[in-house]
Amino acid sequence: MTWKLFATSSLLLSLLGVGAGVGGPIRLSELENPPQVIVAKLGPSWSIPEGTDPKIAQVIRGLIQCESGGNEQAIGDSGRARGILQFWKSTFIYYAKKYNQFPYAEDAEIENFWLDSQSQIDLAIKILNEPGGFLNWYNCSKLHNY
Repeated sequence: MTWKLFATSSLLLSLLGVGAGVGGPIRLSELENPPQVIVAKLGPSWSIPEGTDPKIAQVIRGLIQCESGGNEQAIGDSGRARGILQFWKSTFIYYAKKYNQFPYAEDAEIENFWLDSQSQIDLAIKILNEPGGFLNWYNCSKLHNY
């Protein structure tokens, strides 16, 4: 697991409203209650939402592995399929409109979500809940017997 430091001491001080005074900069060691180091886990920018049917969640994980190997920038089908679940833009827009995933967005705005991994997963969950929805990922579905 990879961790990354998100804040320097000067940034932490500025966030706390502490800055350089007349006597010069304040050192962390001089503070009565010094701030804790802030770290965050680096990992995928997506998750399968809680409450997703476990079978659907398992299929999603399998499709992600098969379609892109988890690479959120994957490009396939001669450049037509993109992202973690290898959606074609036209397919993504069709289903996003069908399920009203972005109710206030025009087609051109829906296109902005096409490459977003979480949007692809959320939409795939809806697609996989319909009969035959897995056929949108025909090769991987056939390979894994979904």
